Amino acid sequence: MPPNAKIFYDETDKLEYDDAPIEPSVLIPPAVSTLSINRSDIENGLLKKFSWATRFSGIMYALVASFVFTCTTFIIKQLGIDLLDAFFIRFIVQITSNILYAHKKNYQLLPGAGIQIFSQFLCCGTGAGSFFLYFFAIRYIELPDVTTLAYTRVVWTSVLSIILYRERPSKVSLISIPLTLLGVILVAQPSFIFSSKVSSAVLISSKLRALGLSLSISSAIASAVNVLAFKQLISTSKTIKPS
Repeated sequence: MPPNAKIFYDETDKLEYDDAPIEPSVLIPPAVSTLSINRSDIENGLLKKFSWATRFSGIMYALVASFVFTCTTFIIKQLGIDLLDAFFIRFIVQITSNILYAHKKNYQLLPGAGIQIFSQFLCCGTGAGSFFLYFFAIRYIELPDVTTLAYTRVVWTSVLSIILYRERPSKVSLISIPLTLLGVILVAQPSFIFSSKVSSAVLISSKLRALGLSLSISSAIASAVNVLAFKQLISTSKTIKPS
């Protein structure tokens, strides 16, 4: 087609420049170059990798946190450090880091109202309570026993979510929960299931043992309540950040 050809142009129409070409915009779709296709594929690949990394970042954070928590628990148990000293140092570091992070992100102190403030206090109380109960239980029973009972928080979380939120457990949860507990039992080898190798000279009395078992179960329940309260807080408020 010659450059001066006119499309959809009648004799009655008047243009400012009769020689100016009029570009067709509907009849033929624009061609897509191979360069744009490659760029699109690359961008989609990067976005896909980014979404997968973001999706599994929570799992990686949980694994790292569990590893660090286990290491600190083992060190405290082996060195025989007084629990009050460990709590004092631990909470100083945690409170300082949280205050600095909240100041950097310009977070408000106790945002929301009513049930949201109550949920925040409940999260803080159950989180700290679970931590205290866990370490106090170590003083009365063996570490494998405390670890096994503390990991029942997965079961307590599912049970409480069914009771409070009426959520139906998924098939994945029904399969993963027994396997998780079985793995913890086989690794920790609690003395109330496996034969204990501890000499009779250091055996703990039945009353103190019952106290330690009760503290461990209470720690698991407090941790489950903490998870559910945190879930309720995040799901009902858009202004409160998960961090």
